[in-house]
Amino acid sequence: MVNKLKQELNMLLDDPFENFEEIEQLENKIINMLHNKINNKTCKFVVNNKTYYILHKSTKKNNTIQVTCFYKDQPFSDAEYNNYKDALKDLLYYELAEVV
Repeated sequence: MVNKLKQELNMLLDDPFENFEEIEQLENKIINMLHNKINNKTCKFVVNNKTYYILHKSTKKNNTIQVTCFYKDQPFSDAEYNNYKDALKDLLYYELAEVV
């Protein structure tokens, strides 16, 4: 279901100014679906067989969510967010193959 919605979102992005409201509604729908699926737990977002992201509670700061990027099973970068939905919004635009 999420992949189908992402395809629809990508089509709308061809003309983002014309489709702004639809894009925002669809983004929120996808983010809410993903948020409900992960239920504030650690999860893995797979891009391909070399790259993936781990969404988890920060080990550095309380009340912070962290997204860590791995390339060939080595940590590559990370980013911090105030909540899961903000992190998911950023992850939404990566070419994710699956959520584990």
